[in-house]
Amino acid sequence: MCGRYQAGLTDLDMEQYRQAIKEIESMVTAPVPTREAFPSQELPIITHQGFTSANWGYPLDNKLVINARSETITSRRLFSQAIITSRCLIPAQSYYEWKQHKVKYQVETDDIMTMAGLILASDQGSRFVIITTDANQQIEPIHHRMPVLLKPEQLSAYLFDTASAIDMLKPFNGPLQLSALSPEQLSLFD
Repeated sequence: MCGRYQAGLTDLDMEQYRQAIKEIESMVTAPVPTREAFPSQELPIITHQGFTSANWGYPLDNKLVINARSETITSRRLFSQAIITSRCLIPAQSYYEWKQHKVKYQVETDDIMTMAGLILASDQGSRFVIITTDANQQIEPIHHRMPVLLKPEQLSAYLFDTASAIDMLKPFNGPLQLSALSPEQLSLFD
């Protein structure tokens, strides 16, 4: 599960995105946050039309759905149409995962980090969810799931080719850097 990520992008990161998605370069307009991103926040995403923003998470039965499991994405009614028509890219510097709810790990890639996502319409406007998959060997000791991470050369195909996009919903096979951050106090009584 991906519950938080780092959305702060440098100018170099943004230039790499522009080069990777030349079809949408002229539409870069969304502000880029320089903070830790939380569910329900309005954040930048990339669609087939360019950069825009949407709120992270889809409200369903008084809960906020923030992730979509790759294994059930084509069969689950909430996501089955979106994987065909409403894919998005979520730019990030890194994402966070917790081991045993105490130790926060920051996960980074060598290239720009891009998570696969879906856009969903709601009564409150556009929403997005992050697609997750089984963890790869590096992440498995920390958590059994991870976001679907895309390489720069996959970005255009993910947005514009449904068959290729579905085939990309797999554990990341590139190098990852994991950094254990200081344990967070979750309760006054821990």
